Amino acid sequence: MSLETLLHSFKDFQSSDPRDRIYALYGLANSPKSGQISGLPSLTPDYNRTILEVYTDFVMYCTRTSGSLDIIVRPWADVKRTPWQSESVEPDLRFGAPSWISVLGETPFGGPKFEHRTRVNGDSLVGGSLQRIYNAHNGTIADVRFGVDDAPKGFTSSLFARGISLSEIEHLSTHMADGIVPKECLEMIGGIIRNDVGVICNISDSL
Repeated sequence: MSLETLLHSFKDFQSSDPRDRIYALYGLANSPKSGQISGLPSLTPDYNRTILEVYTDFVMYCTRTSGSLDIIVRPWADVKRTPWQSESVEPDLRFGAPSWISVLGETPFGGPKFEHRTRVNGDSLVGGSLQRIYNAHNGTIADVRFGVDDAPKGFTSSLFARGISLSEIEHLSTHMADGIVPKECLEMIGGIIRNDVGVICNISDSL
């Protein structure tokens, strides 16, 4: 199995050092190694590197071996979205993940460290690494680069991807929770039918 597939399969397993989620599986993976593909980063264990550096290399590795950006929306990282504040955590492990590193807390039930019995997040838009739900890119290889490519003095936590602009967001609605669609959202999509004096008289059947 590829490294990306292995990590997805063992995503509920924990490690004392977040970097070992990558390092422990790298030798087991049936994936290309550094030097076999142009621009492929090395994932050989090196504990002098920060979590951000290791995780950036992993995401870069996945995008360049799979040609896909699926990894940026598939939860896998056992870190927090915001940095730890506890003094009991080693300074170099106080790590806040950028938006393109999808954390386990964003899985449907909040990840293995949570005790949620009800769904708190939606399913991944892309499914598992072996169960691709859609193929919107139609086989086009992802053209992606990371802030580190342009910043030899350090990481910028930035990811740049070339794509096609299909449209622009014109309106934002309020949050829709627990399947409740507020009136504001219905107004935006034209689902509310009003009479001549503006009083709601029906809801469109097309909804």
